[in-house]
Parts: sequence; C-alpha cells; structure tokens
Amino acid sequence: MIIKTLKLENFKSYKNSTIDFDQGISLILGENGSGKSSILEAISFALFGKLNTKLDEAIRKPINDEDTIEKMSVTLTFKHNGKTYKIKRQRKSNKTTVSLHDISDEKPFLLSKTADGVKEEVNNILNIDYDSFQNAVYIKQGEITKLTEATPAEKKKLIAKLLNIETLEKAYDNIQKIIKQYEDTLQYNKGELSRYEEKQENKKQTQQQIKQLKDEHDKLENEITKTQQQIKTYKEKLQKLETQKDEYNTINTDIQHKQKELIKTSNQIEDLTKTIQQIEDEEKKIKEIETKIQPLEDLKKADKAHSELKNQQTQLTPITQQITEIQKNEQILKNTKDDYEKYNKLQTQQKQLQQTREKLNEEVNQNNIKKAEIENLKQRRDTLQKQLQNNIINAVSKFHISFTTMSEIKEYLADKIEKSAENYHKLNEQIQKNKTIITTNQNLIESTKKSLEDLKNTTDTCPICQSEITHQKHEQLEAQYKKQIENYEQQNTKLSLENAKLNQKLENEEKLNNELFDFDLKLNTDDEKEFNTLKDEYKQRKTECPKIQQKQDEYNKCKEDLKNIQIQIDQLKENYESYKISTQVIENAPNLDILIQKQQNINNNINQQKLIVHEITMKHKIRDNLKHQITYLESLKDEQNRLKGKVTNKDTMIKQQQLFKDQHKNITLTMDDFKNRLIKLDYDKIQHEQIMKLYDDINHKNNEYEKQLSVNEKEIELNKQTLNKINSEIEELDKIKQETQSAQDYIKVLDIIRQTYSKDGVQSDLREEVKPQIERNTMNIFQEFGFDYSSVNLDRDYNITVKSHNEDLNLDQLSGGERIVIALALRLAIAKTIAKSSMELLILDEPTIHLDSERRSSLLEIISRINLVPQMIVVTHDDEMEALSNNIIKVKKENAISSIEN
Repeated sequence: MIIKTLKLENFKSYKNSTIDFDQGISLILGENGSGKSSILEAISFALFGKLNTKLDEAIRKPINDEDTIEKMSVTLTFKHNGKTYKIKRQRKSNKTTVSLHDISDEKPFLLSKTADGVKEEVNNILNIDYDSFQNAVYIKQGEITKLTEATPAEKKKLIAKLLNIETLEKAYDNIQKIIKQYEDTLQYNKGELSRYEEKQENKKQTQQQIKQLKDEHDKLENEITKTQQQIKTYKEKLQKLETQKDEYNTINTDIQHKQKELIKTSNQIEDLTKTIQQIEDEEKKIKEIETKIQPLEDLKKADKAHSELKNQQTQLTPITQQITEIQKNEQILKNTKDDYEKYNKLQTQQKQLQQTREKLNEEVNQNNIKKAEIENLKQRRDTLQKQLQNNIINAVSKFHISFTTMSEIKEYLADKIEKSAENYHKLNEQIQKNKTIITTNQNLIESTKKSLEDLKNTTDTCPICQSEITHQKHEQLEAQYKKQIENYEQQNTKLSLENAKLNQKLENEEKLNNELFDFDLKLNTDDEKEFNTLKDEYKQRKTECPKIQQKQDEYNKCKEDLKNIQIQIDQLKENYESYKISTQVIENAPNLDILIQKQQNINNNINQQKLIVHEITMKHKIRDNLKHQITYLESLKDEQNRLKGKVTNKDTMIKQQQLFKDQHKNITLTMDDFKNRLIKLDYDKIQHEQIMKLYDDINHKNNEYEKQLSVNEKEIELNKQTLNKINSEIEELDKIKQETQSAQDYIKVLDIIRQTYSKDGVQSDLREEVKPQIERNTMNIFQEFGFDYSSVNLDRDYNITVKSHNEDLNLDQLSGGERIVIALALRLAIAKTIAKSSMELLILDEPTIHLDSERRSSLLEIISRINLVPQMIVVTHDDEMEALSNNIIKVKKENAISSIEN
C-alpha cells in the first residue's frame, strides 16, 4: 500500500489540513505536542476505524464561541496493486458514516458504505488486519531501543506481542479465570446439596398432613348433607307462606289503587261539568263578533288596490328615465359620427406604420450589433498589434538578438529553458552526491573516534575484536585512527566548499530558469495568428457600413410619421369615446316604442286602481286609517275562530262526563269484591316469621360448615403446592448433582487445554516455528544494508548473535551504533514476517528518541539507505533527520490548532 493524500477536518487538533505523501521517505517534522502522531492515528482510523481514545474525544474542541464545529472527517487516498482507493470516515450529529471508493478510473466506483463492509473490503485489499498493520507497518517509539536494552523476559514479551503470540498468553490467563468460575460453582453446589436430606423429610411430613386434612374434609361433607335436608323442609313451608303473603299484599295493593281511581274519576266529573258551562257562554260571544266583521273583505280589496297603485307608480319612474336617456344618446351619435370614422382610419394607418417600424427596429438592432462587432474587431486588432510590437521590442532588448516574429522568440526561449534545466539537474545531482559522502564520512568519523577513545582506555587489547595486541600495534592503530579521522575531515571540508560553490551556481541557474519561464509565460504565439485574422476580417466587415446607415434613416422617418398620426388621434379621442359609449348604451337599451307603450299602460292601470279605492271608501264611510281598521277586524275574526274551536268539543265533553260516571260505579263494585277475598285468604303473619327464623338458623349453621370445608380444601391445596415445590427442589438438587459431576470433568479438560496454551506449550512452538523466517529476513536486510555478516542466529529468548569473519558476536560485543542498526534490521525482519507478502509501506515513529549521538548517526545512515519498501513515513522532532528526504512535512501548532507549513 502506498499512501497518496490524507485530509483531516476537525480531527484531534487539526482544523482543515491536506497532506501529500511521495514514494521514498516522507519526513513528518515538528515539535513535541504539535500533532505529528495524530497524522499516524488518522491513517489507522481511516483504514480500520479504530482510535486510542473514544470517538467523540477525537473531535477538535472549539477555541472560542465563533469556532463552530459541525463535523469531523478523515479522508485517505492510497494505491495498492495498481489500483487507487479513497476511504472517508465522518462523524456528524452523533452519527458515524464511512465509504470506500475505487477511483482508479475516471468514474469512481463505490465498494461499500457500511462499517462491516468497509472493514471486509480493506482486509481483502491489503490482506492484513488492524493488529497485523500495527505490528508490521507501524514501528512505534522506543521499539528499536527495547530490542537492544530490554531484559530477556521483556524482549520475549515484546516480540510475542508483535507476532500476536501474546493472545495465547491471554487465552492461558482467561482459561484460569474460567476454571475459577467453575470451582466457585462447585463450592456453591456443595452448599445447595447439603439440604437434600432435609427436603426428603419435609416431603414425608407434608404427605401425612394432606392425609389428615382429607379425613376432616369427609366429616364436614356429612354434616353439610344433614343440614341441607333440614333447609329443604323449612324452605317448602316458607314457599307456601310466601305465596299467601304475596296474594295478600297484591289484594291490598289493588284495593288502594281502586280507591285512588275512585277519587280521580270524581274530580274528572266535576271538571267536565265546569267546562261545559264555559262553552255555552262562548257560543253567545261568537254571534256578537259575526255582526262586527262583515265589512272586512271589502276593506282588504281596497287595501290591495292601494298597494297596486303604489307599485305602478314605482314602475313608471325608471321607464320615463330610460326614454329620456335613449333620446339623449341618439343626439350624441348624430353629432360625433364623422370624428369616429376619421379616428378608425388613423388607427389603421398607425398599425401599418408600427409594423414597419418593428421590422426596421429589428434590422437596426442587428446593424448595431454588427457596428459593435466591427468596432471590437478594430480595438482588438490595434491592441494585439501594439502587444506584439512591445513583446518583440522587449525580447530584442533582453536577449540582444534581432527578432521579427513571436515564433522566433518562443523557439529561442524553449532551447534556453531546456539547457538551463539540464544544468540545474547536473548541479543538484552533484550536490546530493557530495552530501551523501559527507554524511557517510561523518558517521565514519564518529565511529573511528569511538574506536580511538576505546583504544586509549586499553593498553594491550584490540577495541574491536578484544584480542591481545602489542604496544607497537597499539600505537600503530592509534596513528591509523587519527589519520583516518583527518582524511575524512579534510575530504568533508573540501566537499563542503565545493557544495557552497555549486549551490551558488544552482541558485543562479534557478534564477535564470525562473526568469526565462516567466518571460515565456507572458508570450503567446497565438496572438500573432489572431492579429492577421482580425486584420482581414475588419477590412471585409467595413464594407457593410453604408447599408447600415440607410436602414437607420428609414427607421427615423417611420418614427416621425407615427408621432404625427398620434397627435391627430389624441385630438379625436374624446368624440371617438363618446360615440362608442352612446352606441353601447343604445345597443343595450330596450326598444323605445315598447317603453312608450309600457308607460301608457301603467298610467291606465293607475287610474283604474284609484277608482276602486274611492268606491269602497265611500260605501263603508271609512275616515280613519284603512290598515288600522283591517287589523282590528282581523283580530276579532281570530277571536271568533278560537271560540269556534272551543265550542266544537261540547258534545265530546258531555259524552266523557257520562263515561266517568259509569266508571265510578264499576270501581265501587270491584273494591267490595277485593275485601271479600281477603277474608277468605286467612294469612297468618306471626307463624310466617317464626318459620323464617328457624330457616335462617339452620342455613347459618350450614354456611359455617361450608366455610370450614372451604378452609380445609385450601389447606389441602396449599399442602399439595408445598409438596410440588419440595418435589421440584429435589429435582433441581438432582440436576445440581449431575452438573457438579460435569463441572468436575470439564475442569480437568480446561486444565489440559490451559497447559497447551502455556509458555512451554504452543507459544514456545510458534516462537520456534517463526524464528527461522525472522533469521532469513534479518539476513536479507543485512545484505541490503551492506553489513559484513555471514549469518544471524536467534536463541529461544530471541537474543541475537551474528557471525563476522568466522567469529560469533552478541550485541554486548558490538558498538552502540552497530547494536541499534542490528536492532532495526531485526525489527524490520519481524515486520516483514508479519506482513507475509511484499511490504510497500513502513512507518517509523520517533526512531531516534532516547538515542545518543553515535547510535543516532548509525540509525540515520541506515534509514537513508533502506530500499526495503517503496514508501517510508518517518515522524520525528529531530532536525538532523531533514537530510533524509526532500519531502518534508512540517507540522506547527498555534492557538491549539495544528497545521502543515507550506
């Protein structure tokens, strides 16, 4: 996998940053706490969705009230096996989303947008899970140092963790916890089984109690049978007495009811007698009213004629107004007809001229566009001509060469830029080559100085191989070391001076290249072609100008004619509108002859109604208000009708009076019959009450027996439930017995499995199995580094031994620089073993932390020579590491916000 870009939005301390990664070494440089490690955590989060903290804690905290944070997202673009992928994880409104796209082609293809789906796709693409990625690709702070300084136990634990063998140790510990749980269960079961004999005894006692309760139940049932027989006897007697009592009460009730009916009929007879007398009085009043209301119909006829008279007069007014209005508008039509016809002719002429003007207006507008285009052509032609002349003058002045065209200048610049780029590349290549030699020499100087210091601290021992040497050999070695240091320093001084001169040349060449490139950007060879094209086009388009002016003159004349016609129309408009209005009024008005005939008919009708009113008024000699008179007579007629309604019921009232008298007689006879029946019934109330008391006593006794029986049955049921519960508890204890035996057997099996996962079990086998592969990978890395080791060996505790010149050396026999380099090789070999397939990415987090100058120099030299992977990302705050790469990603932090320096 090769990482291309990483975009962070509100992740940890980053607000909005995009980081571009190159192949080779990419150096993430910054102070402690600036946010370097957050970049590595973001890569891991994007790929696998895992963080070292809670997800919400990874969202950047606002620095003030105006700093609003709506979402957090991490977007990673990476390449693997020839395909490019883009993965994005986002947290917004407490909702997490993820998407994975294949963006190898122009149109991105969505692979998945669910957490599980993306996890499966990433594992399939990279053939690696989160734990393997952390151990194979990501080399954390201090891991390299631990491989040299840790105790055997610590080293074994570290390598077991890297190889994921520690999971077996966790399983070993977890099985012990499971065994402890089963042992606790066995102890609990032992306590439960101690109650087994007690439960058996309880079962026996409960069975005896149920038997005693059943015997008592049978006795109670016998007593209840006896009492129920007595209840039956008394009940039969009571039923007979109750029947007599009911009949006695019914007859008494009937007598009371008939007495009420007798009183009611007497009252009704009296009321009807009074009503009949009132009807006879009202019949006399009806005859008196009849004489008074005889003129009513004539008066109504006169009132109707009076209303009709008013109605006819109301209809006459609008008809008269319409006749006057029609005659007035006929005169207006006669006076304005000539102006109306003249107005219509002028409007027709105006429409024709407007059509002509619109047509000419379109042509004029098109001509104006043409005029503007011709003027733009002229201006663009003049501008290009001046620009071309200036470009040629500038080029001649700058390069002192006689140019005539833009193409000549462009060819000249292209040749100069190409030569300048070649010179720049050669100078830069030589500078980098000198830097590499200087770094190598500096490492050799440090190593030789260390050997010289070790030599001074000994008198007869070689500081490298620890073999005994003579005093003369001791002095020769000292002189040799000093000479080597002097030669390296002289060579470095010479190379540094040479690089200073080369850098000056490189700066001059870069300046020249920038000037040429800037000048080239300002030139455009297409301007010359465009100028020639515009010149010919302008000459051709200029011939259209006379025709354009002719159309403009025609348009102006048409506008003047329309203006004169509009003046005439405005003068005639008032009479035109009057003629139109009068025409509309006459068209909508009714026929004048018909209106005159209607007017005559209404006048005739008015005279006729006046005659009717006069005749009735004279007949009845009416002097007061006619309507008041009619209202009074109608009220008398209503009173007459009301009285007639009352007297119509007279015959009915007389019949009802006789009916109530007959009913009164019948009720009296019925009451005499009811009294005779009471005497014959012979009901004894005292005897009835005595028998009822005896019945209640025996019934109460029976209820007491039934209550005792119910209590007895409940006790039997409770004891049965207790017995069932005891039986269930005994069954549970039987199961516990069986579970106890199964648990004892399972603990034995778990002990066997736990021993299999122990350090001396499968863990040891796995370490031994993977050890040869790590040794092979370490040896391959030694060869890549150019180490003069013929073999490498790891013992059971992963202590490393190397063979040099047929001599076996452990880490304690090597210098600090050699130890750290060998530790790096071992760590890379472990990573390669974990990855299984070819590695493309390696991440080193603060590799030089806690290292002295010797080990730091050795580590830097080796890192600069690593070709194990196509891409390496190194995180550091060590400025000395800047020489490792040209792709330096500098991280800074201001006001609690991290960003990438440009």
